[in-house]
Amino acid sequence: MSKVRDLNKDREEWNYRKNLLDALLILSVCEDSYRLPTIKEFILSEVVNGTIEYVGGNAGQIDYQKYRFDRDVFEEELSKYFKEEMKAHSDGRLTYKVREAITKLCEHYYADATGVDRPHSTTELYSHLKGFRSIFPPGILESTFSLSHDVVTRVQREVLPLFSEQEKRDIEGISKAMRKYINKDLRFIEQTYHW
Repeated sequence: MSKVRDLNKDREEWNYRKNLLDALLILSVCEDSYRLPTIKEFILSEVVNGTIEYVGGNAGQIDYQKYRFDRDVFEEELSKYFKEEMKAHSDGRLTYKVREAITKLCEHYYADATGVDRPHSTTELYSHLKGFRSIFPPGILESTFSLSHDVVTRVQREVLPLFSEQEKRDIEGISKAMRKYINKDLRFIEQTYHW
């Protein structure tokens, strides 16, 4: 019986983190374009740096722009830096549930893959971006995309009401802080990528 409860608890926590990520992304985009990078590493660094900035830490020190040619260490370095900044700055600034969810989303680990995929660095955030109910459109082949009106409406009507007022405050604050990192990345992508 305890395994059933553990599985239910794990599913609830997984869904909470998925909803949190969706809310962060929807609230972080500019309302005139709803654009986000397609490249998941950019989004990971935007969530991390937005959270660090929101709690008053030293944000922007590690982003994917600087690591795109050293991809093998990016997630590990970002995760380590994020944990240090959260330890130093997050007490009393984030609700426990939001802090734990973002930490879990952004935590680096190695996927045990075989074949050409070999063990590779990944995060739970990446799984949510490409998994079931993802806000990313399937089969996208461009370096940026715009969120659909349906996705934005669904998150605003169905997801945001699931959070407490304190959690919403944190989500809105982090999302607002993420905007400058998203805009910086979108400018970089526009200048650098030709797809």
